[in-house]
Amino acid sequence: MSSAANSNRNQEQSENESTVDLVPPYHNEIESFDNTEEYPDMELVVKGMAKPLQLHRKIIASASGRVKTMLKERKCSTLEWLHDTSKETDREALVKALRFCYGETQSIGTKNGECCAMIAALTRLQVTCLDDVVATLTNFAMDEAKRNIETGVELLKACTRYKECCGSNPLSLDKRLAA
Repeated sequence: MSSAANSNRNQEQSENESTVDLVPPYHNEIESFDNTEEYPDMELVVKGMAKPLQLHRKIIASASGRVKTMLKERKCSTLEWLHDTSKETDREALVKALRFCYGETQSIGTKNGECCAMIAALTRLQVTCLDDVVATLTNFAMDEAKRNIETGVELLKACTRYKECCGSNPLSLDKRLAA
């Protein structure tokens, strides 16, 4: 089952912004996400958020290699997200990435660098389907850049905020956009 098999563009987003749907390979447990009535057994503290996210070890650790490692290392029920979330786009991308881990399809666009922020969040979480989702997001970004040069410029600028989008790899998003 491909985690990013559905790459349909959704034109219902505001201002005709194109989006790509990321379809997770995980069982849909979204009703449990950040829901205290569903017996969460861990908290994720994210700087810039009013309260910690209430999560479930089994669900999140099965989808995220990074969280699984953090749980093994710390042996406690409260984890702190160590990456910069000072920008709202980064906090929103992290929440979308976590909801993806809970089995919810996510529509990702290019506005405010969302596509790049999502690549970074999913990479930092080390989701089990990382190669598929990053390929889907990268191909979507490239298609949007080809369709609209201003979008391409904005995406290239957004890439510079995330080491996960840049690198010496010729397939890195920054290199592909610059070409």
